[in-house]
Amino acid sequence: MGSPQAAPQPRSVRWLQTSLVIAVMAFAGITARAGTGGPDAQFVKQSVPPIAANGVPIAVVVEFSNTGDIPWDRDVALVCEQGDSCPWTPKSVPLQSKSSTNALVIQPGQTFSRVFTVITPAKAGIYAFSWHLTIDGVPFGQASPPIQIRVVQ
Repeated sequence: MGSPQAAPQPRSVRWLQTSLVIAVMAFAGITARAGTGGPDAQFVKQSVPPIAANGVPIAVVVEFSNTGDIPWDRDVALVCEQGDSCPWTPKSVPLQSKSSTNALVIQPGQTFSRVFTVITPAKAGIYAFSWHLTIDGVPFGQASPPIQIRVVQ
């Protein structure tokens, strides 16, 4: 009689385990090699107006390439790099709507461009615009480089 099979772990648990292994490796000074079985992303480009009025919606475009070993699906989101102190609204944008009937899957090797709208900060000033990808809240891959946006009254 064979030994009982363990129940498969949810994908978010596997990604969290992978993230913990990578964090421990980074702490120990070990570099992870490509093809470790987890998610990864390379920033491709972004389009953001350099000057905008305060408190208004602006259209932006952020593009990433899936350089990992697993597809991206509706659990993947773009998140403002500044976290809770993010000056942009919203602070997180799903790659696709969770209620979308057409499931979008970005396979390894594919590039994905996300057009979305953010509301500029209410106060005039110069603000960094930078985003990274997450799966179930766990960041992965390369973030977009910060672009300085001038917000005016």
